[in-house]
Amino acid sequence: MRGRLHALVGWGILLSTMPAATAEAGASPESQVPDPKWAFTIPELVKLGPQVRYRGSGSAELSAARGECVATQVVAPPPVRHLRIRATPLVQKKAPPLQAAIYREAFIQVTSASNLEGRPGRWPDALIPTIDAYAQEKRSAFPATSEGPEPVVAYVEICVPAGAPPGPYLGEVLVEALGRNPVRIPLHLRVAAYTLPATSTLPSSFGFSGLTAASGHGLPRTPENVFALTHRYALAALQHRISLHGMSMEPPAILSVNPPKLSFEAYDREVAPFLDGTALPSGARFTSIDVRMHPKARTDEQRVAYLRAYAAHLRERGWLDRAFVYLKDEPRPEELPLVRRYAQLVHEADPKLRALVTTSLVPPVAGVIDLWTPNLNCLFARSHDDYCRLVVPLAAYQTERARGARLWWYQSCGSHGCGSLPAHDLPNLRYFSGWPSYMVDHDAALNRAMGVLAFRHGIEGELYFNTVEAYVAPQDSKRSDCWRDLWRFHGNGDGTLFYPGTPERIGGSTHVPIESLRLKHLRAGLQDYEVLSVARSLGLRREAEAFAGELAPQPYEIARDPEKWKRARERLNAAIEAQMKASAEYRRERPVETQGRP
Repeated sequence: MRGRLHALVGWGILLSTMPAATAEAGASPESQVPDPKWAFTIPELVKLGPQVRYRGSGSAELSAARGECVATQVVAPPPVRHLRIRATPLVQKKAPPLQAAIYREAFIQVTSASNLEGRPGRWPDALIPTIDAYAQEKRSAFPATSEGPEPVVAYVEICVPAGAPPGPYLGEVLVEALGRNPVRIPLHLRVAAYTLPATSTLPSSFGFSGLTAASGHGLPRTPENVFALTHRYALAALQHRISLHGMSMEPPAILSVNPPKLSFEAYDREVAPFLDGTALPSGARFTSIDVRMHPKARTDEQRVAYLRAYAAHLRERGWLDRAFVYLKDEPRPEELPLVRRYAQLVHEADPKLRALVTTSLVPPVAGVIDLWTPNLNCLFARSHDDYCRLVVPLAAYQTERARGARLWWYQSCGSHGCGSLPAHDLPNLRYFSGWPSYMVDHDAALNRAMGVLAFRHGIEGELYFNTVEAYVAPQDSKRSDCWRDLWRFHGNGDGTLFYPGTPERIGGSTHVPIESLRLKHLRAGLQDYEVLSVARSLGLRREAEAFAGELAPQPYEIARDPEKWKRARERLNAAIEAQMKASAEYRRERPVETQGRP
């Protein structure tokens, strides 16, 4: 199919001097124009997994809004030895230079495909930084050597500050290797005249446990280690526009039961930077925070008193409107009466405290849930929908939303299949394909699609169960090496968006989170949501809906071609800037009348 990147060849990476926008995946070698350069760029939305080839370019043409991060990939086919790469600042006359961050893409072995769309082999995913963003230490990304089969791939990322002047910026990437002539790759970046907000306008809550992270890093689960790792991983999450639940897992201390009195000293030290917007220079904030129940609150009376004191503190700090109580994960039908009772206790403690449950709309809990969070599969009927006991369409939530409830969603193993499927089970094999997915061996567009889909279908938030699932073994919670094994819930990377950056693995002396390529694509999807929201706010609803409809006409029909995504974004950028220009000209021609003037 045109635009698909999978071709039935080995690690065939073809280089052309033609612009990337004219490239077509799977073109024959005879149609390629050889380039003497031995290193080249490919779009961010290409994953150089097994049996993937893509025509490269001798330069990178990027565009971004202010407050947005974009990237290109620089590829050096094997054999290549002692490769080093650096980028000059991107400059524009009379504007502060923009810096590029450079990572080496580490390849992860996939033994079993996640589903029909996956493939065994080695896939790029972990991003080892040249200098990490948390301890500012030099890491072991480069120099890099590869005798094959995979190339050396660098991920070159530019994050545009909100105050950057719009217009063209120019820089270059210098690639050097033993026995090779240096290659200079021009970087062209056009910064648009509009700005994305630092804090995501699409709320999210992604799971994280500092205890699990400590185990994954091979560190004792001391409060000091858990707090330090939690802080660094929360920074990484916020830099990628997502909020975390769980974190250190430590609830406020109960100082007395009657009257209830809680100590929030350690809790505030942990969460305040992320809820108050002081953790990052941009002022970005978490969009949600979970309420941590205390094991000593055993009776209904104790739970209500505990939650009431908790909510009072959240209100005092200005955090209550982002807080929620996670009632139950995927409750069984017989558990729904208990879920309803817990939701009522939450509201008895404080009517403004929100109750969240991961289930579709069902009568036993209707009217008491504030954050409905169904599996995305269970919102859309497909030709074969046996995965969901009940498909409840979006329209069915209108009554709940009219009373103030909000509709979030989550993806799960339902995107790729939660168990082994025989080769002859074609209905299920087809059903568990095409959905948005955070799996390593799935197309980058599937990793990115949630933001566009949320905009298209009016979804108000995203929940994801974990980001460090494979840091421990599922059977005994002992340390597991996710650099070697990401297989969970019959998918590669389900619940794991980070890697443990230990000094033994990446150099340096400080333990830090290693971001995945999938996390970058997830962030790109959240940026898509912001761009679409900007367009809608400017009166460009039709253009925004056309963008979303072109790239994701159905939740299980997502465009794969990177050039299609690029062209759609360029059209929307042009429409936004034209509308902004027209609005500015209108304001100049029709100045606001002074008060009292007829």
